[in-house]
Amino acid sequence: MAQSIQMKDFMSVNPVILSTETSLYDAIHVMLEHKITGATVLDDEKNLLGVISEVDLLRAVEHISYYNEGDGKVGDYMTTDVEY
Repeated sequence: MAQSIQMKDFMSVNPVILSTETSLYDAIHVMLEHKITGATVLDDEKNLLGVISEVDLLRAVEHISYYNEGDGKVGDYMTTDVEY
C-alpha cells in the first residue's frame, strides 16, 4: 500500500525569517549557519512578502559583483511570486 506524502512531513516548524532590509551577506551567513537553502521574508506585521533562496542569493552576488554595486538587500532580490 502506497503511503501518502504530506507537506507537514517536510515543513520546518520554526522557519528562518528575514526582512527585506537584511543584507544579502547576512542572509547568506544565516542560511549557512542553519544549513538551509531558503528563508521566509516577512514584514513587521508578519505578512509574507516572499522567499529568498540560495539560487536568488547566487544570482544577486553575481549581479552585485559584475556591476560593482556593493551590498544588496534581501528585498531587492527575493522571489515575491509565492503561492501559499
